Formats: sequence, structure tokens, C-alpha cells
Amino acid sequence: MPKRIARKWIFEIVVLGYFAFLLTACSTTIPQPTEDLTYLTPISEATISAFHRNTSIDNKLDAVIAARIELASPPHFKPVGLVKTLFIEKSKLSDAYTRLGTIGNYSAPDWVEDTVVWLVVFESDIQVTPPGEYTPNPPFHGCSYVLLAAAGETGGVVGGVGCAKYTEKQNQ
Repeated sequence: MPKRIARKWIFEIVVLGYFAFLLTACSTTIPQPTEDLTYLTPISEATISAFHRNTSIDNKLDAVIAARIELASPPHFKPVGLVKTLFIEKSKLSDAYTRLGTIGNYSAPDWVEDTVVWLVVFESDIQVTPPGEYTPNPPFHGCSYVLLAAAGETGGVVGGVGCAKYTEKQNQ
């Protein structure tokens, strides 16, 4: 009789332990990416081509997708291969100019300095093709920026920018 009771207790302990394990394993939630991380993940070409810009850009992911579309639009300046998002910020146009520094072409179409814009910085290989029927230059690795108006206006500004301060920010 004592052996039978001992086996019963061992069996019950094992069963309770198993259910306790299942209960804790099933109740543990897997952390979901937040908005601050989602825009950093690679975005498929299908997602980019299916994107329809509304009158305003309300979040970082939409800003990155709209910026990728704008980045592909200049005829002589195209990203090649993987495009990595390094930085994104919503600010006044004047603050975006300050963040970009002295490098870049800041000819924003009819935007005043207090226009709210998204500044998106990408890192990729870049193919520059001179105007006319010239052979394209070999791709080089660098960073490019896109400025997009946050509300109302379509279009944007695309240019090159130094990578150093944006890649340092990623590594911190």
C-alpha cells in the first residue's frame, strides 16, 4: 500500500508540474514590435507598390513607405539592392535643414520653414546615371535623405547626405 501511495503522489506531482509548465508557457506573451521598431524592418516591394498616400502621413511606417516611393522617383539617382532605414523624424522644415547640415539640396517645393515634414534617412548602394544616353556610373555605398510634407502636399525632396552621424546613432 505505501508504494502505491508514493507512486500516486509522484504521478500527481508530475502531472501538476506539467500543467504548471503549460500554464506559464502559454500565458507568456511574445513581445510585438512597436511602431518605433516596425519602420526599421525591411519593407517588401509589394508593400511599397500597394501603398496609396493619403493627404497626410500620420506615422513612421507610412512615412518610410512614402519616402521609399519618393526615393525611387528621381531619374538619375536610384537605390540598388537592400535599402536600410537609419533615421526618421517629424519636425519643422527648418529643423530638418539643421539636422541635415550643410550637405544636400534643400529646394523644397513651395514649403515655408515652419512646414511640418518627415525626414527619412536611408543607407544603400546608390546608382547615379548622368542625364542623356551615358553609361551609368558604378554604384557606390552611401546615404540619402527624403523630406516629405506631413500633411496635404505630395512630392518631396531627395538628396545625398553623409552617413556618419546616422550610423553612429544606430550603433548606440
